Formats: sequence, structure tokens, C-alpha cells
Amino acid sequence: MLYGLGSASQAGVFVDTSVLTQAQKYVQSVLIAPESSTKGWELDRLAFQVYALQVSGSPVKNAGGLYSVWQSLSPWAKAMLALTLDLQTKGD
Repeated sequence: MLYGLGSASQAGVFVDTSVLTQAQKYVQSVLIAPESSTKGWELDRLAFQVYALQVSGSPVKNAGGLYSVWQSLSPWAKAMLALTLDLQTKGD
């Protein structure tokens, strides 16, 4: 839901800021800290959550620590991580 709200807002569609903020807070509250023992599907979910937060205007510092475990990500999650890092480092 957060990804859709953030994308719609970026496209110029009116999105109530309180709804967007509530969605951001919820996703932030369920983020995990990645570890070497974290299951692949959990890392993939985290990659999408971090990307959704980035797109919605609430970036996560250091991409949620995903870069340290990038080898364990599925191909699509690696793409999400790359997109997130690209958005965080515009102009670099």
C-alpha cells in the first residue's frame, strides 16, 4: 500500500498526507535488522519495504543495512536495493 501511495503522490495524484504518514510509520515499525541468519524471503521483503519508504519520501538510513547482505538477496530484491541506493545518492 505504501508503494502505491508514494507512487501516486509522485505522479501528482492527491494523497492525504496523514494517510501517507501512517503508512510510513507502520512500515518503519515492522522493519527488521538484517543478519547473516535472516531468511532470504525476509531480506527480499525488507528490500521492498526500504524501497517503498524511499519512494514515499521517508528514506531509511543506509538502505536498512541491506548492502551488507546483498549477496543473499534474490535478483529482484537486488534490483530494489540498487534503485533505492540510486534514489538516495542522486547526483553522486
